[in-house]
Amino acid sequence: MRRCLLQIGKIVTAFTAGHSVTLAAGAMNLIHVSNRPIEVLIAVSILVSAVHALRPLFPGREAVIAGCFGLVHGMAFATTLAELGLGRWDRVASILGFNLGIEAMQLVVVAIALPSLILLSRTRLYPSIRTVGAVFAGAVAIAWIAQRLWDLPNPADAFVMALAQHAAWIAIGLTLLGLIARPDIFRRNEVNCR
Repeated sequence: MRRCLLQIGKIVTAFTAGHSVTLAAGAMNLIHVSNRPIEVLIAVSILVSAVHALRPLFPGREAVIAGCFGLVHGMAFATTLAELGLGRWDRVASILGFNLGIEAMQLVVVAIALPSLILLSRTRLYPSIRTVGAVFAGAVAIAWIAQRLWDLPNPADAFVMALAQHAAWIAIGLTLLGLIARPDIFRRNEVNCR
């Protein structure tokens, strides 16, 4: 359990550091990139993550990649803040508040998802669930890339938003599935973090 939590902690921290750097630099007008390329790169980062979940592309280097993805995601946030037309000190306060809000939400998502994923990782169902999740994320990422590159309609958006509204119930359902698939879970002390 400790190894798994440390690994997740490194990945989350690297992502946070990456997007904090570009959020601050972009919002302070030190760097500027237009929205469309950043949005495409965000979708590409999701696609790469989905492929990595199916077949590791960079085993052992997930934190470095998360940091790079964080740089891209931070630029998107920075562009949004820069477009608000705030004064310098208002911008600094907005960056700080926005960054703290993003970090809090990130921790909430990890806290909700991690227990069910750790529990499921010890069942025979996990490879199938991981594959379905990765294929779904990859398909949605491809739809987002096409939407942003060629202004195509994207029916995946509505479905993803509907799923996001039920994230807590999905996590509870996955936890219950893990408990049903592995009723002896509380008699074991080891946890596999894959």
